[in-house]
Amino acid sequence: MPTISRVLLCVWAPLAFFCCLTQACGDGGLRATAPASSTPRWNRALYHHILAKIHPPTFPDRQFSVTAYGAIADGTTNCRFAFERAIEACHKAGGGTVQVAAGTYICNGSIRLLSNVNLHVQAGAVVRFGLNPADYLVPYGPHKGCVLVRYEGVWIYNYEPLIYAIRQRNIAITGRGIFGGGRNRPHSPWLRWYKSQLKKKWADRKLVRAMANHLPAMRKRVMGPGYHLMPEFCDLEFCRNILISGVTFRHSPFWTIHPCFCSNVTIQHVLVHNNRLNMDDGIDLDSSQEVLVQKCHIRTDDDNIVIKSGKNADGWAVNGGRPTENVVIQNNWLSHNIGFGSEMSGGIRDVCALNNTFGNGANIIFMKWGGRRGGFIRHIYFRGITAKNARSMADQAVNWAGKYKLPDAGFAPDIRDWSISRVKIGRISQSPPRGAGHFSPQPVAAMLNLQPVPMANIRFSQVKIQHIQPGLIGFWFKNAADLHFHNVRLNGHPIVNLHPSVHKVGGMLLLRWRPNSAAAGYAIYINGRCVALTHDRLEQTWQIRHPRPSAKPCYFGVGMISKSDRPLLIQNVPYAFFLPPATGVLRKRLAMAEQLFAKVWHAPATVPAKYGPPQRSISNLYYWIHAARLVLDNRAATNAMVNMTQDRLNLAIQQVNNR
Repeated sequence: MPTISRVLLCVWAPLAFFCCLTQACGDGGLRATAPASSTPRWNRALYHHILAKIHPPTFPDRQFSVTAYGAIADGTTNCRFAFERAIEACHKAGGGTVQVAAGTYICNGSIRLLSNVNLHVQAGAVVRFGLNPADYLVPYGPHKGCVLVRYEGVWIYNYEPLIYAIRQRNIAITGRGIFGGGRNRPHSPWLRWYKSQLKKKWADRKLVRAMANHLPAMRKRVMGPGYHLMPEFCDLEFCRNILISGVTFRHSPFWTIHPCFCSNVTIQHVLVHNNRLNMDDGIDLDSSQEVLVQKCHIRTDDDNIVIKSGKNADGWAVNGGRPTENVVIQNNWLSHNIGFGSEMSGGIRDVCALNNTFGNGANIIFMKWGGRRGGFIRHIYFRGITAKNARSMADQAVNWAGKYKLPDAGFAPDIRDWSISRVKIGRISQSPPRGAGHFSPQPVAAMLNLQPVPMANIRFSQVKIQHIQPGLIGFWFKNAADLHFHNVRLNGHPIVNLHPSVHKVGGMLLLRWRPNSAAAGYAIYINGRCVALTHDRLEQTWQIRHPRPSAKPCYFGVGMISKSDRPLLIQNVPYAFFLPPATGVLRKRLAMAEQLFAKVWHAPATVPAKYGPPQRSISNLYYWIHAARLVLDNRAATNAMVNMTQDRLNLAIQQVNNR
């Protein structure tokens, strides 16, 4: 399996920011990159449009108590089958509420929700799930007792989640009770599995990642016994009209709340408190539409709220993937970030985040993806971010894109049209990030990007970061276009776009930028390293000797510095030192491939698809069409890149014709 890029786009501490590339398949078909739209601002019309489409489900006035079906709240009796019988009776009666009164209930196995059932866990009720993995295997079916889940963006059969629903309508989990996942308990298999996988360098997860690229048939995707992939806490697949309100989730084995391929979802007043060990996401919104997350309190080690839409080929529209769209995230308290990705191959769009408060976590906005990922992240609107003390990224949680090559980076995402406004952060502290590039000192806010497509149309307004720890620098933007700053201040200094550009003049290169009267001077960077300082605030050019021809693009940058020579803003632009390769043959092959794709591809009727050789060949053609487009748009493309892409595209065309 090709090395999966953990690409980066770190939007870290103060306000982890981001990016913009373009996926040619936003809605399932191929299309060219659209020009950047007008400067994005908080989209009030979209915000109200989304809210108007979300309606929590209602239930008939019928009550079913789990104690009437055999449950005993003594903390020792297995109540799983009592829950099962009560839910089934409620469902068969046409719907209602299953009541869980105060007390401690042991549930050795999964709770499976059915249509028109509201599972109401009253205040004082605690539902603790058992720790025997065999209890989370169903006694029927052809998949070793496993059920269908999307595990980190890939469709597989695995242990049944602790709370599970598939293809149900009108379901709810409400009340003031507590669900305990048990990952923190002594001898917990979930904790043991996590540590075991960590020692084995995530061997089981690597198998799943390979499936995302190679698309094996579903019958070959059975994990479960013999593997150590921890089950999710509350996983809802292909469901409609969902309400999760008031309840508490603690110590999740894996991701906590995961609506996948769902619509009309309301998650509110929920408390998630996990173990502060990785892979314990709070809320994962995955290929879902019309979602409202509000007034939640989330503390996890991994992502608090994260938006996803499938991994690599398994998430592309050509293979049945769908975007996550029409999402509102408002009035939440989060220990740290709202994330995007890294599994986002189906695309993410139309997200409004309003008035969220952050604790002392590692970052605030965090976007990440891999080089084979594709997808898009666009029309994202943040308004109202408050944090007293944010930490800069202290872990190498993401790696930057500087070493990406085709074919790994052959399907870059489209990331554009972001608005981030009304941000107030008191202090950025803690150790600087180790994985954000070659700058020394390291930045606390960075927007990094794959070549050749720049991030575009990003607007920051009313952003105030009062203080950053000595030794840290401010904003770093690499290969980003159409940046807009309005009333952005860092340590009291106004931040503006320097608009750097590189031009060849004889045997020299001329780095140009727009001077900023608020700057004390400028720093000049080559490939992330400072090579010169000038304290002339009116300076706007710098001459650089033309380097030798190279197969890799070089990055030149200019930084705005304060009186203490601390860089407040660094912006980098790429420049290639070789003649562009001949691309005529590749362009002809691309046109042929696009015509062929239009004839053979039809939108999948269901998900997951029954992958076989024909579907895999179409998926491969889809990928190399995008790779070819990327190469043709790449100013830094070499003859080797063009020839390799041309050969792979020819082979993909042959495979489709011979399928």
